[in-house]
Amino acid sequence: LLALLEVHAPDLAARYKDGADTTEKVTPGNPYEVAYAMLRTKGQTALAVQTLTRAINGGEPPTMTISYFLSELQRQQPSLVPQLLSDILAQQERRPGTFSVEMLFWLLDPYVWRNNRDDIKRRFLLVAVAATADSYQWSDSGKLSTAFNLLRVTVPLTQKLVPGIYPQAAAQLATVRARLPNDTVERSAIAERIRQSADTLSQMITEANSASSPSVKNDLLIQAAQLAFTKKKPQLAFDLAMSTSSDDKSKEWRQQFLSELVKGAVEIKDPKLGLAI
Repeated sequence: LLALLEVHAPDLAARYKDGADTTEKVTPGNPYEVAYAMLRTKGQTALAVQTLTRAINGGEPPTMTISYFLSELQRQQPSLVPQLLSDILAQQERRPGTFSVEMLFWLLDPYVWRNNRDDIKRRFLLVAVAATADSYQWSDSGKLSTAFNLLRVTVPLTQKLVPGIYPQAAAQLATVRARLPNDTVERSAIAERIRQSADTLSQMITEANSASSPSVKNDLLIQAAQLAFTKKKPQLAFDLAMSTSSDDKSKEWRQQFLSELVKGAVEIKDPKLGLAI
């Protein structure tokens, strides 16, 4: 395991080289990583939730760790998730812009796909539409693409859950779509094929292998790696993660993702899993 990491992620390997320490490694001063570390420590769930909530309420810039935190909390203690989802939304409602459009996109999973509370889902839809209200003025193609992906999922739901804002939401989606290249719009078709597939993971890999756009391919590989990890297929997750691009953003994601794979192998003390990774 360490040999593989030393080749592909030397900085991460150095953190684990001194032994199988199960203590969480966190970035000093990052309260979200501190909260996540607490969550992964037995008996610290309530304190972890309190720490994360305090960080959000205190105006700490949100990070992707929030998404990991919600996923882990859903696994450990799902009864605590709705209140935390509500508290997170409250900050965006009080201070629009607290969560970027990109962050809202990454929060689709806990707020839309895994959330059964329609009241919370309605609030998320309102926040998503409000966050993209001035997208017709944006010039950044990456931000427009993220807005498109966010609206592509949320707009159909507004028709059912918040019909009063549906015309505005649909107009925003149409405006953003018209300003994007065809390859970006193709992502929507890919996502729909994946959604309809009986084997989501295999379909993601198929779509990644056939994608003509490098960015589309990379995004699909990231999604497939994360799904393989949740399906307890560490070797496949590792292979997919190492197939992602070498740009700075992907490297940052890969570093955190490989860290999660390492922690999983160490925590369950499974040598076979360690070798697989």
